Amino acid sequence: MYWTYIVLLCAGLVFASAPFVGRLRTMPRWIRIAFLMVGLSFLTGGVAATALDFAGARVSPSLHWFIYGNILVLFGSGIGIILLLAISGEIFKALRAIDGARHREMEERAARNV
Repeated sequence: MYWTYIVLLCAGLVFASAPFVGRLRTMPRWIRIAFLMVGLSFLTGGVAATALDFAGARVSPSLHWFIYGNILVLFGSGIGIILLLAISGEIFKALRAIDGARHREMEERAARNV
């Protein structure tokens, strides 16, 4: 079961670092903040799930289910924010604008090198 937590931790790292990488820094501020919130919720949920898995039988069943419920809320909020970005379509508009700027820059570079 550890590999699922590792995948969620990696996804959290990707989403949390996305607002600080290259062309994604030109996205609207609220989208960058949403990516950061998704990344932090996945990171926190992954670390908490791993800690709960390692704690195992040392915690009482009621505390185990309480922590597990909070972990599900963390993952659910991250997935909810991703769905909000996808359904609103704003993320795709921003990515299209970034791609268009990249293509214009490549065409300008090719025109200068000719």
